[in-house]
Amino acid sequence: MPGIRHVEQTLKYRVEPAVVAEALISTLETTGRVDSVQRETGVITGLMGDNWLGFIPVWDTPIYIQVAPIESGTEVTLKLSRTVGLLEDGVVQKRMARFLGLLAENPQLKGKSAGTGW
Repeated sequence: MPGIRHVEQTLKYRVEPAVVAEALISTLETTGRVDSVQRETGVITGLMGDNWLGFIPVWDTPIYIQVAPIESGTEVTLKLSRTVGLLEDGVVQKRMARFLGLLAENPQLKGKSAGTGW
């Protein structure tokens, strides 16, 4: 059914926020584009998408990332939302899963997860 789809995920890492932010930016650059990085507030915004016809980038899913220090490391909140059409159900969840998969492969964060998330 057409409408707006939202996906939110919270992750925790046993590493300082600057390292986590670098990994998030690097991953977002792989799956889309970074629009802004606000170091003071820990907010990263951008767009995710796919390649249309295999080579034309279409960035159509806004992503909001909040990086916050916590006592044992860093907490990350990821939010994606998008208006989807009749045949696009599940596209936002697939993009979140792809982002999390690439983030898990990032060498800066390997083995640093605090065990929360998917």
